[in-house]
Amino acid sequence: CTSILQTSAANNFWCAESSRKIKVPIITLDGLFGLFPDDNSIKQIHVKIDTEGADLAVLRGAAKALPRIDTVIIECNADAGNRTFRDGECMESHALEYMKERNFTNAHVKGQGDLVNIFFARNDYHGPLPDFLLRGGLEFNSFYHDF
Repeated sequence: CTSILQTSAANNFWCAESSRKIKVPIITLDGLFGLFPDDNSIKQIHVKIDTEGADLAVLRGAAKALPRIDTVIIECNADAGNRTFRDGECMESHALEYMKERNFTNAHVKGQGDLVNIFFARNDYHGPLPDFLLRGGLEFNSFYHDF
């Protein structure tokens, strides 16, 4: 139930009645990438976002960072599902459209109940992927192998 998004009034999940709020510091991906060197010493950047429904909001806070990112995996509500958990949650079609407008190709979608994990690759990225993404043990290892 922890998210920066407000729990939807239509939510009947066990934690919908939780009223406890904790303030935490937040930085956008643009802010984080502003701390990285601009000297091209970082050759590849691969990002996995799982922010309890706010994945598209995170991407919207990455307008300057996205051109530097090679691949992204996010989790969103499946369009086929009828799930309302948090107000303003990431929806599959909205994420696909947003990333397409920013020159990312949807390379793979994997269903997970009412959710989907979506793998995007920047249109001009053709690898090679780093070894650590191809080794076993990563939950979304198959996304990288299918790329």
